Amino acid sequence: MTDTDNTWRDQALCAQVGGDLFFPGWHDSTTPVKRICAECPVAAQCLTYALNNEPDFGIFAGLTARERRQLKRVAA
Repeated sequence: MTDTDNTWRDQALCAQVGGDLFFPGWHDSTTPVKRICAECPVAAQCLTYALNNEPDFGIFAGLTARERRQLKRVAA
């Protein structure tokens, strides 16, 4: 899969729910979003996208930006 191959997005549960939920405010709970991501059939592709593109905000594959940065540090 390349960074330009985004066909997986069509199968993502977030595409069916609506994007705003995946960009919670500072004091909003991430639990509902993480539950959706846990059931998503393309979570692995989503995580790969997020780790390669490093978006500053939003929940991708059930991880916040902070959690993704921590994951990258541990993997390095």
